[in-house]
Parts: sequence; C-alpha cells; structure tokens
Amino acid sequence: MNVYNPLDATQAMEAAGLERRQAEAIARVIGDSKNDLVTNDILTLKLDTLESRLDTKLDALESRLNTRTDALESRFETKMDALELRFETKMDAALNRQLVRIGVLFAAILTLACTVISLLNSVK
Repeated sequence: MNVYNPLDATQAMEAAGLERRQAEAIARVIGDSKNDLVTNDILTLKLDTLESRLDTKLDALESRLNTRTDALESRFETKMDALELRFETKMDAALNRQLVRIGVLFAAILTLACTVISLLNSVK
C-alpha cells in the first residue's frame, strides 16, 4: 500500500516547476484530504457488515411475510371449504326437489297411461 509522503510530493511539484510555497500548500491540502479517505480493506469490511445486516433484515422480513401469507392462505381455504359445503348442501336440496318432481311426473304419467288403457279396454 502506498503511503502519502508530503515531502516527496513537494519535491516532485518543485521539480515540475512550482514554487516551494505553492508545492507545500498543495502537498498539505492533499495530506489533509487523505485523512478523509478509506482503504479498500475498511470499505470492504463496512460493505460486508452492511450486507450482513441487510441479509438479516431481509430474512426476518421474508419470515414475517411467509407467516402472514400462510395465515391468509389458511383463512382462504377455510372460507372456500365453507362455501363449498354451502354449495353442495344447496345443490343436494335442489337435486332432491327435482327428484321429487320427477317422481310426481312419473306417477302422473303412469296414472294417465293406466287411464288411457282402461278407456281403450272399455271401448272394445
């Protein structure tokens, strides 16, 4: 890793044609600003820490969402089962009414057929 040396920087700027005072001022500003910089290792460590915290929070959120989704799914299934039972009950009642109607119609048709046969026999 390169460590900043203000003396080397001042000498390099003097060699490039700057006056010593200007070179020293620039080297000082650069040195002061380097205190605000971070190394790759520190940045990587901070990013890894943030990533870990974010993963933990996302896992917790996912768990909460799964719990809520499961609860909603359970409520939905319970309501669907109740609706299915109501539908089946109503359909069974309607089917029974239709069977009674068919039975009555069949009895009427049979009675009519017997009456017709009896009338035909009496006409002979």
